[in-house]
Amino acid sequence: MYPPEVFVRGGLSIAKQRLPVDLLLEGGRQLRCEVFVLPLLSERGGRETLLDLLQLPESFLPCSTAEGTLLVQRDRVIWARVTDPREGGVSDLAGAVETPVTITLAGGLEPAQAVVEGLLRRWPPPGGERVLDTLASAESFLALLQGDHTLLVAKRYIVTAQERRPAAAPQGGRRRSTPKRTAVSAETHPTARAKQAPTPRRRVSPRGKRASEA
Repeated sequence: MYPPEVFVRGGLSIAKQRLPVDLLLEGGRQLRCEVFVLPLLSERGGRETLLDLLQLPESFLPCSTAEGTLLVQRDRVIWARVTDPREGGVSDLAGAVETPVTITLAGGLEPAQAVVEGLLRRWPPPGGERVLDTLASAESFLALLQGDHTLLVAKRYIVTAQERRPAAAPQGGRRRSTPKRTAVSAETHPTARAKQAPTPRRRVSPRGKRASEA
């Protein structure tokens, strides 16, 4: 029996490459491990991806953990997360359509685990632009972009999938700002100073005037 990091065919042995992944299994167990991928696929060229690995017909997926090699049944993987979008078959080719979606999952999960969100990037053929068409495709996993990560969700565990519409722009446009009025003192403003009422003259009583004449 050959170790999982070695692929043997026709007497030729090929060393596999390690790929760090996060797995969510049925029942809610999360597992951080490494899986083993071929450096070259003869069918199409290029390295084997995580999506290729998850869709193999073998029942068990060998995973390397801190405790040793763990065999995980592929049909019990709810989602697998990697950092490189290309591992999920997601590329940056022109013509891609990105749709924000919210997905609820089965599998005996906690409420916080049962809802995932992300961008569904696809290259739909004419007449196949709906999310429903992507869910009905032959692939057994759905790739969601989540910032720096790519989430591969097993379609058999999807309960609902809903498109998230972008928030509507506020109606009425932008509010016009009212210019701020600065209080001006009557002593400093020239116009206000000109309009100031004259200072009343001091009245002199007749008694005071006669006293001065004397």
